[in-house]
Amino acid sequence: MSRNSSSWRTGRLEALLVLSLFLLLVLQPDPCLGSPSHRSRHHEHELHAAQETSHEDTRSSRSSEELPRPAALVGHSDDPLVVRTRKGMVRGKTMVATTGKSVDAWFGIPYAQKPIGELISRKLSLANFRFIGPLRFRHPRPAERWSGVLNATTLPNSCVQILDTVFGDFPGATMWNPNTPLSEDCLYANVVVPRPRPRNAAVMVWIFGDFEVKRSQRRQLQKQILCIHTGATVRPRNPRISATLFSGGFYSGSATLDVYDHKTLVSEENVILVSMQYRVASLGFLYFGTSDVPGNAGLFDQMMALQWVRDNIAAFGGNPENVTLFGESAGAVSVSLHLLSPLSRHLFNQAIMQSGSATAPWAIISRDESIVRGIRLAEAVGCPHDRHNLREAIDCLLTKDAEELVKNEWGTLGICEFPFVPVIDGAFLDETPQRSLATTSFKKTNILMGSNTEEGFYFIIYYLTELFRIDGAEDVKVTRDQFISAVSELNPYVNQIGRHAIIYEYSDWLHPEDPHANRDALDKIVGDYQFTCNVNEFAGRYADTGHTVYMYYYKHRSRNNPWPRWTGVMHADEISYIFGEPLDSSKGYTHEEIQLSKRMMRYWANFAKTGDPNIDESGELSLAYWPSHTAVNKEYLTLDINNTEIGSGPRVRQCTFWKKYLPQLLGATFREFQKPHKVYDTCGFVVKPSLRHRSLVESDTPSRTRTARYTEKIYAIKNILKIVISIKPLRKTTRLIPQCKRCQEYNHTQKYCQKDPRCVKCTGKRFTKTYTINKTMTRCINCNGDHPTNYRSCEIAKALQKRKDVLTKPKQRTQQMSAQAKIENIIPQNVPYKLYAEAVREKKRTTIEEKLNLVLNKLSEQELVNKQLFDKINRFEHDLNNKAKIKRK
Repeated sequence: MSRNSSSWRTGRLEALLVLSLFLLLVLQPDPCLGSPSHRSRHHEHELHAAQETSHEDTRSSRSSEELPRPAALVGHSDDPLVVRTRKGMVRGKTMVATTGKSVDAWFGIPYAQKPIGELISRKLSLANFRFIGPLRFRHPRPAERWSGVLNATTLPNSCVQILDTVFGDFPGATMWNPNTPLSEDCLYANVVVPRPRPRNAAVMVWIFGDFEVKRSQRRQLQKQILCIHTGATVRPRNPRISATLFSGGFYSGSATLDVYDHKTLVSEENVILVSMQYRVASLGFLYFGTSDVPGNAGLFDQMMALQWVRDNIAAFGGNPENVTLFGESAGAVSVSLHLLSPLSRHLFNQAIMQSGSATAPWAIISRDESIVRGIRLAEAVGCPHDRHNLREAIDCLLTKDAEELVKNEWGTLGICEFPFVPVIDGAFLDETPQRSLATTSFKKTNILMGSNTEEGFYFIIYYLTELFRIDGAEDVKVTRDQFISAVSELNPYVNQIGRHAIIYEYSDWLHPEDPHANRDALDKIVGDYQFTCNVNEFAGRYADTGHTVYMYYYKHRSRNNPWPRWTGVMHADEISYIFGEPLDSSKGYTHEEIQLSKRMMRYWANFAKTGDPNIDESGELSLAYWPSHTAVNKEYLTLDINNTEIGSGPRVRQCTFWKKYLPQLLGATFREFQKPHKVYDTCGFVVKPSLRHRSLVESDTPSRTRTARYTEKIYAIKNILKIVISIKPLRKTTRLIPQCKRCQEYNHTQKYCQKDPRCVKCTGKRFTKTYTINKTMTRCINCNGDHPTNYRSCEIAKALQKRKDVLTKPKQRTQQMSAQAKIENIIPQNVPYKLYAEAVREKKRTTIEEKLNLVLNKLSEQELVNKQLFDKINRFEHDLNNKAKIKRK
């Protein structure tokens, strides 16, 4: 009775616990769902569909208080600004563009669940509860359904990141800082639609990049280090503190910036514009290869937003079968990665890439490298950092504040590396961009891409503050010595020959001492390698396969540009013209600049509508003709005021130098410069993956930061592990040769002679396969033994071998005996069994006699010569005597 009672109590207690857990789950304000594994290529779609079905069945009646939203829910009405999406209804608002035209806008529509809180997997049965874990770092989950109408009239949060404070309140830098609150709850989309509401309008999806430069205080810095490949260091006034700077790379940005104002482009070109917030920095790109830290979360955020566009844009008047992606810098890299990814390439139609592509050296890192950086991030924030026990590190990182993570992640990189960027995770990306392009594994569609003339200045001004001042100085000069020194600093892991090659390529040899030419050359070195040449490479690969490519080269500097005039047309300067900012009369743009902005907006919109920037949706040509970029002509359109010239390239020679000549030169001269060295993490600057982690001579080694001290051991090990040792197989000294079974039995394995497949040992040339050993074996002529004459184990044969009196094979012996018979004037038949050794000895004796006879003959001849000589001497003396007698008379 007691046993039954205890079991009943236990069962009742379990039931109460399950019921309590169910009530907590139902009443909690922010319920979330599980994250899928990233191992399978199709896992996202299957799990998303299953979760959506589950949500529709179990949560349709949930109150509005438990739903993720950027603003409060309002009641339903017949307002035309209320649009029904698959997850619920959203209310927008009407706005007026700077041109006076009206648009309808919806801000902060949740396309995914909040990446915060805990992850619980629930089913209809009360007994099936499974705790999965927090949502941070995981791939996104589809947004849940909501009841009522979601008020989507305010700009959404920006994802957690660090603000740019390097130049204080300088407008050229602060314009890229987010203008909305920072939060992990940031996965929202914005939709702007022209009025009146169109039907099947072309859809343009903007993916922002990042242009801010981050500051990180690091102590114990002995010497400032420069590496424009991924960043640079400003020389601060305080010698103990350095500001480490990094150029773009998935660590910052927001879709709500003023420079991205959607209204003008939408109202002027009658397109629908969509943008999304996605996670950046370690919150978006940390990778440990586990289900809860699968990596590339930011790219999966973008992909889920694209899926949301495909599912819901028709309700806003857009055509889901005509979606164009466009982005700049890291946004352009994202666009190009979607072209390469097998998971997302079906979610859009065309692509526009501005100043960036997936082939940029800062765009992708390996899985091992990403794990190492994640371990160093764990160490920086005080978490366990044992690579063999990632579980403890992950559990600790999940408890840390988001801002603490992004502030400390700058100590996780090597000397000059981005902290966290996309990784080849095996799901979103299954191979390197270079390999995908080489094997044509990408979306077959039209693309439009290009770059600006001075891409590098934006980044080097954060380093060379002593030379490149932004305090209004318009006459910045760089001497020849400063130029050579800067080239060495920009390329710390390129050997001396490589540096001289760079100097040679970028020097103005007509005026090598020109300080302005040297200043501009530094910009070209950075801009060509980091941006322009990668854009050219991506376009060239697409054009090689016969796809339509349109290239531009942006050359106009705005009149109201806040940066000094010597900076030229910098990185991202074209963005304001794409979004129509010059049409705002309060900004102070000239009439020519307004016309350039209208022309660029029309080109972009035409491409989005028809896939051709020259033709609008009605088939009319209203702009200067933009030719396609082919593998042969490599034509591009110049974008400048009053200038629409067609060029070829651009910068073909310089890009050939970076992509072909310099890597080959470094590879050819690497061994020549191997000396005792220390191993450091590299920037990957102009060094192919197979040549990375180059050694440095101690005198050329830049001083290391605090993190480099424990980076040294890590990368010393990595350098060893990456060495590929190839050993050629040993050449066989013996080969399998055709021989009969008898010869096989007696181990006849001499050198192989090129004969048909018969026995190459015995006299009979028996076929190897068919010959059988005779019972009556031919006896040895040397020892009369029961084995062949040429059997190597014959004792007499061994003795003869030691004396180098080797018995010849029967055929050879017969020939030699015939020759000896001629010498000895005997008949060969008389000595059928004469040994070769005896014949040789007889030959030697005969040879000696012949030599003696020859010597005697020579002596006889010499005696004759001597006699003749004596006769001549006697005649000469006789003549002399006769002459003397004559003189005396």
